Amino acid sequence: MSEFQIEVEQWRQGLRRRLGLAAACAAMVMTTAAGCANVATADIETDATDVPAKQASSLPAESPQGWIAFSGRPGEGGVMLVRAGEDAHRVIGDGDGVTRICPAFEPGGARLAFGAAAGTGGVLEDDTMLAIATVSPDGEASVTSTIPLPEFGAPPCPVWSPDGRWIAIGAQPGGPQRRGTMEQVWIVDTAGGETRLIPELAVTDFEFAPDSTQLYLADETALLSYTIGDGQIRTVDDTPLGQAITVSPDGQTIAVERRKINAADRYDLWLVATNGTDQQLIVGDYPQMHGIGPVWSPDGRHVVFQRSCETVALPSGEEHPCSEEHDVVVVSVAEGDPEAPFGTQRVLPLAMTGEGRSSKPWYPYSVTWSPDSSTLLYVGWSTDPSGADYTDGLALVPMDGSGPPTVLHEAPDGLDAYPGSPMNYFQSWSG
Repeated sequence: MSEFQIEVEQWRQGLRRRLGLAAACAAMVMTTAAGCANVATADIETDATDVPAKQASSLPAESPQGWIAFSGRPGEGGVMLVRAGEDAHRVIGDGDGVTRICPAFEPGGARLAFGAAAGTGGVLEDDTMLAIATVSPDGEASVTSTIPLPEFGAPPCPVWSPDGRWIAIGAQPGGPQRRGTMEQVWIVDTAGGETRLIPELAVTDFEFAPDSTQLYLADETALLSYTIGDGQIRTVDDTPLGQAITVSPDGQTIAVERRKINAADRYDLWLVATNGTDQQLIVGDYPQMHGIGPVWSPDGRHVVFQRSCETVALPSGEEHPCSEEHDVVVVSVAEGDPEAPFGTQRVLPLAMTGEGRSSKPWYPYSVTWSPDSSTLLYVGWSTDPSGADYTDGLALVPMDGSGPPTVLHEAPDGLDAYPGSPMNYFQSWSG
């Protein structure tokens, strides 16, 4: 048995022990209404006139098309909205002593979920909660329900199911950090109030299947699949070391950013069928420091990811070695495209605003897609021509590299780029 196989088998043994507990508990849930620790009921404070009980998303006649949600200054900025042609504005939170992070739009809908806790400036106190607000077409928001999370030591980053019924959140013992390990994942039913707990995990990312029947989790030992209907968990065979995942729009394939053994901060990008078969390495052995991992385009034709660059050219023409700067890479995953055959990699040109020596480069913390797959959203930073004066911001970059970026918002005081795990920027754009 090779060193790799020995390590994988050790991980699997630990996984079997942990899944045994979760599966046994899930089985108890199916036969009795009480007596199991992995399904709990949270008190949901709801304005019943604004959020009626429902089995799926109940959308208003007009949903807030085009708005992008983001966190403001770390620990202080509240929830912000911006869209092309309009200034960014704060919609929730204004010096009230509450930290709000990770806003995420219900896919195709008008609801916005985010994590919150009393305290600012990195010192969090009590009243940790998941909050849900309704956003109007003109970009106004009002909180309609809150779900207390006394078990959480930090506000969560919510991920919606595509049908708008479920929200998954992860609990981090060490507080918010990029790709922090989550020991528990909670699944909240926004219709009825049930809150399910999946315990004994070591998860760094998760995402729902397009039909909302499964939640896929990147555990330290393997990809896991949690079935919403019966609460059962299964392993996806031969999928160790997954750090970040994205599910194809047809629900057949998962793109997995897999950490390499004995190689710090180096990764491979794989495509894996949801049952673990048909594994294909599409990008091998690359470094990275930033990003949410791979993100599948809504039209299913491309996957975007970030990797550390080797050198970067300043507007002055000078080159220097990359530090935190990253390339943005778009990989073709569509069959039968003569212009970009399957597996074709295209590195986007450095996003630049301005002209000549006054131009400014924009580097991404994270990258995700517009709803129509034509544009990439950078949550990132820029520098002045000297490379000394930094500002955070949001910029729109054409996917085909055909034009300069459109800067939506600049934040000299900084943005909360890595508020917690999992990074949920892929649900930050309504539409």
